Amino acid sequence: MESETPLTAAELRERRRQRILGNSENRMNRILSGPNGDENRTAPAMEGGEAFSFVPPQNVDNTQTFKDNAELKDKKESFAVSLRRKKEIISLVFGTRAW
Repeated sequence: MESETPLTAAELRERRRQRILGNSENRMNRILSGPNGDENRTAPAMEGGEAFSFVPPQNVDNTQTFKDNAELKDKKESFAVSLRRKKEIISLVFGTRAW
């Protein structure tokens, strides 16, 4: 019986790659079938595919977008003010202490 020489790291990597790629269809089916094996899900779409291609419209009204962003900023600021007021009320009632 011949003694086998130990495999190099490159050979081990290549064997692992072949093992993974060799039965990739079975691996994908096993992953998509769920833990019990009774689900039949489809593979996820790849990013950049047809379902994900989005081209923004050419006639975008940026003034409306700016107005919408300004409204959001106003809402954020008013929310921050109301939080500060609530914090002040809480500190008046309970005193200032580390929570």
